[in-house]
Amino acid sequence: MNPDDIQKAISSALTLEEYPENIQDQIVEELATIIMKRALVELTASLPEEKRDEFLTLVEAGNTKDLGPFVETHISEFETIVRESVDTEVKDFLKAQEKNFAE
Repeated sequence: MNPDDIQKAISSALTLEEYPENIQDQIVEELATIIMKRALVELTASLPEEKRDEFLTLVEAGNTKDLGPFVETHISEFETIVRESVDTEVKDFLKAQEKNFAE
């Protein structure tokens, strides 16, 4: 799941029509950033300690050429972790949205 997929998942899970388009975009972008950070923490924690530095070096360098094969080799639950991060953040947003409308 790449950043575009994450944004599409957020957009399809949320009902944002009541907001102007620029606000919709901002909400989706901010949630995507939070999700990527959450997933990064969880992905790092899922790695054996001896692989964490290598993973973080690839992430920080933006080395997508080597990151894909690294993830495929060392993080079998990558998709699950990212999807769970998406689900958690969307649920949290919906709860907050519901609470705001109830007030």
